[in-house]
Amino acid sequence: MTCMSDKCLCEKCNALTVYPAMPCLSPLPRNDDCWHTDCHWMSHIVNGHAVVIRRGFETDLASFPRLTWRVIGHPLSKDTLAQGLAHDALYAAEALERKACDDWFLESMRISGIGWAKRNAIWSAVRIGGGFVWARHDRKTVDCSKGYVRLIDAVEHDYLMRVHDVRFMSQPFV
Repeated sequence: MTCMSDKCLCEKCNALTVYPAMPCLSPLPRNDDCWHTDCHWMSHIVNGHAVVIRRGFETDLASFPRLTWRVIGHPLSKDTLAQGLAHDALYAAEALERKACDDWFLESMRISGIGWAKRNAIWSAVRIGGGFVWARHDRKTVDCSKGYVRLIDAVEHDYLMRVHDVRFMSQPFV
């Protein structure tokens, strides 16, 4: 995927792609099941918070387990990609408690228009499988992820919507 931002010079810029624009991802050369964000990206506001993800964040996009893909769809599908990426970022950085991350994900899918049956099937799969992922976290990987992920409030989201530049965040990525 190439960057969709008309302001972006990719590795040389601070432009921010904002939902509903889809995040730009590329597969990692060393692992076909993992991806990294090509550009900075910000989610929509859910429960008073948005997720900002810095370019270079790595994800397996497995917010919902691979076993469920045949029933609920592939995580790279357009209708769930943004929500899945934001959820993976919240998990990786432990930006919220696990249940709050999952609830943010469920509400995000509702706001985005994903039907009741599909979003609840995805949420249930995440609630069942996500505990195994969360339990494998270690301080080093969580701290690394915090360098790529920030949870921001509605005021900062609105400001970033105007400037579209991560240099103007109230607090930089750690």
